[in-house]
Amino acid sequence: MPSVTSPLVRLTEWYETQVQVEDPSGFFPGCGVMLQWGPQKYPNRTHPQHTVLEVDGDILTLDCEVTSGVGPEQEARITTLFPLITGRNVHNVHIKDLVLEGNKEYNDYIDGNFAAGAFLTNCSHCTFDNIIARNYNGDGFSFQVCDDINFADCRAENNANLGFHPGSSAQRPVFRRCVARGNNRGIFFCRGVNYGLVEDCNCSANRDVGIFIGDRDTDNRISNCTVADNQQAGIVCTDRETSFRGAHRSVLENNLVCDNGWGGDGVDIDIRGGTFDVEIRGNTFKDSGDGKQRTGIRLSPEAENARLEANSFEGMERDWLEEVETP
Repeated sequence: MPSVTSPLVRLTEWYETQVQVEDPSGFFPGCGVMLQWGPQKYPNRTHPQHTVLEVDGDILTLDCEVTSGVGPEQEARITTLFPLITGRNVHNVHIKDLVLEGNKEYNDYIDGNFAAGAFLTNCSHCTFDNIIARNYNGDGFSFQVCDDINFADCRAENNANLGFHPGSSAQRPVFRRCVARGNNRGIFFCRGVNYGLVEDCNCSANRDVGIFIGDRDTDNRISNCTVADNQQAGIVCTDRETSFRGAHRSVLENNLVCDNGWGGDGVDIDIRGGTFDVEIRGNTFKDSGDGKQRTGIRLSPEAENARLEANSFEGMERDWLEEVETP
């Protein structure tokens, strides 16, 4: 079903639960909606998720108060967008054996900081087991300010933005035997994601980067994974402009990293800026013969104490490149 959007025609205050819309057709009791205002692609959503309880003419009654005054002055609108699985302040939940089928050709874009095919916020000790999230116009899986979220045998495929999005302050996320394919980025570590594990996963054929580790994302481990045929790079560790925001103490071990960077600089693993104490060991770097992957490892001149051990390289122009300007 295509998404439906209508502008708000009067101000709704932060303590109200009703919105007046220009066109109520397409809204019905029980449907999930999101309030949006600001630019279309990256709207401001301070409390985006609601359920419509009642439709009375052009008045929609929502399940809880909005958290900011919104109306025509902010170009506010309401849209029938909602995560297929969502939770706030829930703990010790096990979800398994589901397919979350998106419809990105006919639905508006959803900002992954506030929604996704499966979306959690302020949750802990939740497990996703054999869940597929695909063709969503946004992220496949996203979780914000959560602890100990585990994924086993899950797939994020052909989503418009991120496959798996361990969001801000997600502590100790674990991904085992998961697949991220055909997304913009496969696995994207957001701000302050620490002590994560990506093990025995496949992050391939994504339009940007297979795995991105960046903004204050420290002490994360990528192990025994296949990272292949990603357009801009295989794995990126970055300092996000200052070393304070670096992906320090990342460990990349025993991975097969193949044919990445063919749409960019041909770089497999890119260590950018002042990223400290990265360990790259036991990995196999390979170009299949088409000249897609030209450099195995690129190290920024600001990177300190990077340790490269027991890696193997096959078919590239150079195994590693040091002393370059940060991209």
